[in-house]
Amino acid sequence: MSWASDTFSPPPTGHALTFRGSVISTLDNIYTKILTPTWLISLSSVLPVPYISRKLRETETAFAELRSHIVELVSYMRADVASGKKSEDTGLKAALLRNLVEANMTQDDDYKSLTDDELLSNIFVRFLDFVCLLSLTNKIDVPSCGTR
Repeated sequence: MSWASDTFSPPPTGHALTFRGSVISTLDNIYTKILTPTWLISLSSVLPVPYISRKLRETETAFAELRSHIVELVSYMRADVASGKKSEDTGLKAALLRNLVEANMTQDDDYKSLTDDELLSNIFVRFLDFVCLLSLTNKIDVPSCGTR
């Protein structure tokens, strides 16, 4: 999963969007996701409304795809942590991701230090922060992250 390598490549097997495509579409549709009640999303799939139904479907697809890509990334990191591999050995330089996954895998008494939902939420927020920072510093072009 690479930002640069999937610019023109088709989505991986089992995905509707590439990693890059899911990030850009998520950022483009983030306000739609925040401002749309769940009941309207359900209703628009049953009772199509010309522009709204397409926009809501696009939004739901973007967020589901990004979640799927993040879950895959977490599963790769969990495998590395479980096998005792260091980040340097795998070529993956993601200390923050590794620390979050390790916190998720650590169990104190009857509960995890970081639940699965908390893990995904943390990764999502940190990742979007990073993408917007890159956009604002002219490293990548993501219009949704603001003006430069």
